[in-house]
Amino acid sequence: PMRKFQRLLLFCGLLAIGTSHLACKEVDVSCSDHDALCDGLRVVLAYQSVTPIIVLGDSLGQVHVSYDGIFWRSVAVDSGNRIADITYANGFFWVVSARTAGNAAVFYSADGLTWQSTSNGLVAPAVGLYGIAFGNGRYAAVGPGAVAYYSSDGINWSVTNDTDLALLDFACCANQLEFRSGFFIAGDQNGGQVTYSADGIDWVIGPNSGSVPNQFSSIGAQIFWADVGNLLTIASIKLTTATTITGLTGIRATGSNNFNFGAAVGDTGAIHTTTDGITWSGNLRPGGTVNLTTVTVQEPRLMVAAGASGGYYLSRSGGASWEGPYTITGAGNIESSAARPGYPF
Repeated sequence: PMRKFQRLLLFCGLLAIGTSHLACKEVDVSCSDHDALCDGLRVVLAYQSVTPIIVLGDSLGQVHVSYDGIFWRSVAVDSGNRIADITYANGFFWVVSARTAGNAAVFYSADGLTWQSTSNGLVAPAVGLYGIAFGNGRYAAVGPGAVAYYSSDGINWSVTNDTDLALLDFACCANQLEFRSGFFIAGDQNGGQVTYSADGIDWVIGPNSGSVPNQFSSIGAQIFWADVGNLLTIASIKLTTATTITGLTGIRATGSNNFNFGAAVGDTGAIHTTTDGITWSGNLRPGGTVNLTTVTVQEPRLMVAAGASGGYYLSRSGGASWEGPYTITGAGNIESSAARPGYPF
């Protein structure tokens, strides 16, 4: 007789969202060395593990979820409130919204479709939050005024009481906080100061960006960001002066990944790419005039630049070429984005 053994497998069903996607739950399956069911489930698991998830947040409080950049499923997360920032960390998507009433909240989801929320420790005067990030084993979030929070689990939050933040305001833009080159980095809308912190608790006033720095990205130690249409770069966040990249105008968002690739997008479908954060390509826009306000490039096989009225461009070539514009039906202005890379990325 064949040797029997117990294995904890994931039994996956099909969840229709224009294309097949696998929704899974754990079941204890007893199977032999040569069991057709178990072999089939292993194939299903392998397929599921390579599937990326793209999540876009819009001005209506919705997120839009896709596994291929073509078919989308829309979910209301915080209706009527802008989805200001999305990040992916520790197996979850984390979202904050620019709420105009009530207390601030952090929303989280493993698949982008089913969401939970927490307001633990998010006290007044925080109404909306404009940025969330994870790094060095800690979550951080920022909001209007000098509001900053930190958390070890993303669920229970504490206020950051750092006097260096007293004169700052983190309410200018979506995607206001990122973890880059070993630091949380945020931009101030009052005096254009870039601020940074290694732990989300002790903040330092960094270089002056001139206006409203936001959308921070990095390649190695080189950090770059958008600032009222300009694209700025600096070799270290601890330096005092940043350089404006000449020839790139109307830039509204940046993105980068761990494969020495970055993108800067903006008005009338502008798409520029870089491999060092210093030298940038010409405009790769394939056509159309969508004003772009966010870009996610974490998954090299599926990159999305999105913006006004649910319009977006798609790259399936590692950013070398882009297609579109396409439109997500029922979407507001897309303001934030993140990806769960599929294996092995």
